[in-house]
Amino acid sequence: AVTAVSTSQLNLAWSAATDNVAVTGYRVYYRTTSTGADVLLSTLGNVLSASNTGLAPDEKRWYSVSALDAAGNEGAKSLLLSGRTLTTTSAADTTAPTAPSGPTLAVISPTQINVSWGASSDPTIAGQTTSGLSGYRVERCAGTGCTFFAEVTQPSSTSYNNTALTAASTYRYRVRATDVAGNLSAYSGIASATTTSAADTTAPTVAMTSPVNGAVINGAVTSCAGASDNVGVAGVQFKRDGVNLGAEVTASPYCVTWNTSQTSPGPHTLTATARDLAGNTATSASVAIYTGVRTDTLAWTVPNTTLGIIEYRVYYGTATNPFVGGTQLPVPTGTTTVPVSSLNWGTRYYYVVTAVYTPGESVPSNEASALK
Repeated sequence: AVTAVSTSQLNLAWSAATDNVAVTGYRVYYRTTSTGADVLLSTLGNVLSASNTGLAPDEKRWYSVSALDAAGNEGAKSLLLSGRTLTTTSAADTTAPTAPSGPTLAVISPTQINVSWGASSDPTIAGQTTSGLSGYRVERCAGTGCTFFAEVTQPSSTSYNNTALTAASTYRYRVRATDVAGNLSAYSGIASATTTSAADTTAPTVAMTSPVNGAVINGAVTSCAGASDNVGVAGVQFKRDGVNLGAEVTASPYCVTWNTSQTSPGPHTLTATARDLAGNTATSASVAIYTGVRTDTLAWTVPNTTLGIIEYRVYYGTATNPFVGGTQLPVPTGTTTVPVSSLNWGTRYYYVVTAVYTPGESVPSNEASALK
């Protein structure tokens, strides 16, 4: 605070500073204009007041203070405060400014509230110097119904943009004015506002739970998935081979029932895409399934021979060289195409063909294989 005590003296007082070791003193600076250069007035010990003497009547000066530690480190300068000496005919200004009106709060984002208020005035009192309004002090507390207010800024204007707040939190504000002589007004009213919730940018998690990867299924099938989200899951859309499998499921358990008769026999993929309330989506890893009965169709050409062919024999199995240890499938002569049914999906089968003549069986054909 800056207080005029005479026509030639201004007294200064400030709050104690802190240091990780110890504060050992202070430096007091002054300006002759609010935007002028800082001039060192005095370097002091560990005291909390100073006087500026030898001034002219009705002279105004602006002051700031910095703290020193034992190592000679100098802290940042305080906010500027101003004062004006008395005139030869006036007493000191002891009249407080009028209280600000408001305040009015505007929630800008999850981390910002803008505060504004109506301007105060510094009354003119007969026989006193009117030092003039120097600025405002904005105080804030956190929480609905909180009462422990702390000063957050000292602006000279009638607005303050309070940033770095916490999302979805309630804050209360009040304001008072101060004049050059250090007189403080009564507080304004108290206003409260709640910051908005932070935008949800986190996608849900989702995983297929049934059927399992590699399953062979036929008839009615229930496909299910587990899904979760930091806020809430809005729905899960199942897909078969990239095409929607029914409507989106909007409530847990996330399951859809369908029939394999709706699709062709063979391999297919199932996925689940979860959507949260903010529209973020995530798709599960795909699950490979098989529907229907697997049938491999084997075809060959009639061998060029003058011997009479009695029959053909197809040998097949899950290992190479099925002629040894494979399954034998007799095929009547005249037939050069045969289906091999009831095979396992996802398994490679190996095939060879022989011809049976009156003298005996031919050597096997070249080997063929198929994986479905």
